[in-house]
Amino acid sequence: MIWLHFLHRRGVFLDLSHARTNFAKSYVELLSVAQGGLAPFSLVPRNHRAAMTPLKTQAKATVVRSTDVEPAANSDHVLDLFMTMGSKLRIEQNQTLFSEGEPAAHAYKIVSGVIRLCKHFPDGRRQIAQFLFPGDYLSFIKLGDHSFSAEAVVDVLLISLPQVQLEQLCEKHPDLRGRLFQMASGRIRDIQNHLSMVGRQTAKERVASFLLLLAERLVPNGAVIEMPMSRQDIADYLGLTMETVSRILSLFKAKRIIALPELHRLQVLSFDALQALADSIE
Repeated sequence: MIWLHFLHRRGVFLDLSHARTNFAKSYVELLSVAQGGLAPFSLVPRNHRAAMTPLKTQAKATVVRSTDVEPAANSDHVLDLFMTMGSKLRIEQNQTLFSEGEPAAHAYKIVSGVIRLCKHFPDGRRQIAQFLFPGDYLSFIKLGDHSFSAEAVVDVLLISLPQVQLEQLCEKHPDLRGRLFQMASGRIRDIQNHLSMVGRQTAKERVASFLLLLAERLVPNGAVIEMPMSRQDIADYLGLTMETVSRILSLFKAKRIIALPELHRLQVLSFDALQALADSIE
């Protein structure tokens, strides 16, 4: 309940009234904040499926006491300790990092590659809730089991840090906890935007919004996007069929809004036109 109180004070609220039922139900699980849980952002159980090897620069394990507090620490600098205190974890393409319902005991930073958080249904359908990119931190609060499965879209390199050590860092550097809350708040806003996109936008608007998101996250200073995800991944994220995604991409290409030199490579020819499509201005 502390999380719910914090998020409400920060003005983070959820409105599921206009979202599609199946997406809303899954996102309610994803946003288990009201029950004190943020499990969907937790990656990897105690018994990793992938082999973990320590970094060459890995620090020796030490016990941090509450009396060792450093009040003026820089929280972003402390987060960088992931790179020295954590362990290197490599996940091959399409390998499952963890499955829904497994316990979460580690915090992570994605160094390279892309991860999809998804839910598999008994009838074979799959819903992708979120794509996570290099620089994203995962499972930075230890709050229960995983609500979604995590899979590698391409080969992924992560840095893993036990939750116990992260808690010790928070005790030693008090401003770090506030930074983690800030990160969680930003993640919630991303999910709210996704809910609005899936619940209210047309198919063309969703694809345009997704391409703008990729451009922002993967090539902020350029126009060529290396798309690691498949057309089916995109469809399962946007709540569309693969055929619809392919048709809309072909339409954007015909209108010279984008170019498709390769299957997993896309060039934005007109950001203005793409933004207009995402904003329902054609």
